[in-house]
Amino acid sequence: MLELLLGGQTAEKVLLYLNEQDRGYGREIARACGLPVTPVNRQLAKFAEAGYLVSQVFGRARVYTWNPRNPLVASLRVFLSDAFSMLPSSQQAALSMQRRRPRNAAKRLEPIDE
Repeated sequence: MLELLLGGQTAEKVLLYLNEQDRGYGREIARACGLPVTPVNRQLAKFAEAGYLVSQVFGRARVYTWNPRNPLVASLRVFLSDAFSMLPSSQQAALSMQRRRPRNAAKRLEPIDE
């Protein structure tokens, strides 16, 4: 639906996924959207370079979230929410499903500084 506006299907699915989940990393987004990992990572890097996303490294995964300092993010998220509501229910379910298992309580989570 937004492919032509955003430049491709990968960009559309990445943004819709992040709008629903608020955060994600490349492999997780690729798996949820049924896309190859490399194009997803390229899109994430492109959106981060443009200032719409910020990232932080946790272990070996680079987790992307919305940039709270970008004034256009709020408007973009409203637009994406409207677009999401127009998707078929099967696509909505695939993008909004959270299948994260809880991490081991004994495992310490420490971000790695770059």
